[in-house]
Amino acid sequence: MNDEDLMARQEEELQQQLIELVEDWASRQAWDCGEEVSSIIADTNSIFTEDYIDEITVDKVDAGKYAFTCRGELHGEPRKDDVPFCGDTIYIYVEGSILYDEDADKWEITDYSVSAELEDYADIEDERALSMPIGKTLIPEYHYKSADDLISKISQLSSSLWFRGHGDVAWELKTAVARQPSPSVALEKTLRLKFENQTTFLDPAAHPLGIPKCNFLMQHHGLPTRLLDWTTSPLTALYFAVCSSKHDDKDGCLWALDPSQLNKLHKAEYPQECDGGAGERLFTETSDRILAIHAPYTNLRMKVQQSEFTLHTNYKSLEKSLGAQLFLKEKIIIDRKIKEETRKRLRALGTNRASLFPDLDNIAQTIKDDVLEDGGES
Repeated sequence: MNDEDLMARQEEELQQQLIELVEDWASRQAWDCGEEVSSIIADTNSIFTEDYIDEITVDKVDAGKYAFTCRGELHGEPRKDDVPFCGDTIYIYVEGSILYDEDADKWEITDYSVSAELEDYADIEDERALSMPIGKTLIPEYHYKSADDLISKISQLSSSLWFRGHGDVAWELKTAVARQPSPSVALEKTLRLKFENQTTFLDPAAHPLGIPKCNFLMQHHGLPTRLLDWTTSPLTALYFAVCSSKHDDKDGCLWALDPSQLNKLHKAEYPQECDGGAGERLFTETSDRILAIHAPYTNLRMKVQQSEFTLHTNYKSLEKSLGAQLFLKEKIIIDRKIKEETRKRLRALGTNRASLFPDLDNIAQTIKDDVLEDGGES
């Protein structure tokens, strides 16, 4: 199938998907507005007709990757006194990305953003609500407000997935180097060379380390790299999502990643090994590739934490990358009110600071936390 035929078929099929997409957007009350306005929008959604897609454009971005935009209108029925938006026209604008799997002859919308404008605003609150741009990646989210339910959910997650816990649900899936004010390959190189030069005296026989090994050691000791930590243990990821009490005023989250799907998207083998010249290029190139990679366990901490990594050759957030829906399987939201109770449950299950950071200092601190009410401050 040539590109013109594919894009023509996509435009036809995309229309129905966009109708469903925008309806889902409205029904979920996705915009961040007042409860009263959200309720009005939800109640009014059922009166809109489906004949509102005016224009769709689909453009090829890369092999198997397309971008789309569309403009449409929602027309209300004749105005009713008790429904403020009736009779008005809402203009809808949608843009997003499509992935096409040639082997399976299958394509799907992988991410999108929506914005809306009301033709005649009733008041400033309506204008603020409907003019606000809405972004959503199609990744399932589950919100847990019970530690029991959360632990039960965690125990049912697939063993083929990787997991990462965040103390604040607002944190993005970004590498430490990407979070720097001015991330660059030059910055990465400077950090790497300084680390290698200043650690040579510790074990001269082990140097030169090589670029991949040097990056893994830097990551382990807290220097910014293009690596993002994951684990094959959902309980370990959950520990990192709730372990710090300083984030107890924020909801946390746990991400579930399918590493084989991520690498399939980038036409890479899984697990991807990082050795030789190919491995060095992954740590120095810039592109749109993000790969799930396996590194040999070089220390006890990596082993007990069941560490794995994604390697990012760009500085974008993983959840905002093209095709995120295909490899980010779910996002589990942890209500801030259950963090303390979840920590207690994890300790009872043997997942604690000492088990994940097995050295004398952390074993001692865990004993203090368990035995002394004040944490053993000294």
